[in-house]
Amino acid sequence: RYANIRTDHKPPMRDSLGLSRTILGRKIIQRKNMNPSFSFQNKIKGEIRYDEIMSGYTSMRIGGPADVFVLPASLKDLQVILKYRGNCPVWIIGEGTNLLVPDQGIRGIVISLKNCFKSIKRPEFYKTSEGIGRAFIQVDAGVKLSYLAKYSARYGLKGIENLVGVPGSVGGAVVMNAG
Repeated sequence: RYANIRTDHKPPMRDSLGLSRTILGRKIIQRKNMNPSFSFQNKIKGEIRYDEIMSGYTSMRIGGPADVFVLPASLKDLQVILKYRGNCPVWIIGEGTNLLVPDQGIRGIVISLKNCFKSIKRPEFYKTSEGIGRAFIQVDAGVKLSYLAKYSARYGLKGIENLVGVPGSVGGAVVMNAG
C-alpha cells in the first residue's frame, strides 16, 4: 500500500502520531489502487493490519509494507481468509527466515503463522510389515525446526536431529525443501 517517491509533490502518509514515515531515507505514501475492504475482516478472530512493514517479520530485517497482514487465531480463520479473499494474491509466511521482501512491499494478503499453528502431538509408534519400529509425529506448520528436533529426541526418535541448526519453521522447511 505504499509507493516510494522521489519528489515531494505528493503528501507523505502519516502514521498514528501524525508524523511522516520514512524508510531507508525515502518518504513513502499510501497506495491508492487497492481497496482495503475484504469480506473476511469481520469474520475472523485473528488480527488484521493494513500497510504493515515486513522488516519486523523477516530474519534479515528488510522489507517494505504488505497491503494486508493477517495473524490468524485458528485454522478456521485461515479457511475463512482463503475462502473470501477474492482474486487477491495470498502469501503465507512462518518465521520469516531467509525471506527477502523488496522495499516496495508485497501486494496482496500476507498470512503469518508465527503466532499460531504451533502444536505438536505426541508420537504414535507402530511397526512396519517387516517388523521395523517407526514413529509418526503430527506437527503444525508454525513449529520451529529446532524445537521439533529437541521434542523428538525426548522420545528417543532419530532422523531429524540435523534440523537443530536449521532456522525457520516446519512449513517453510517443507515448502523450501530444507532436507
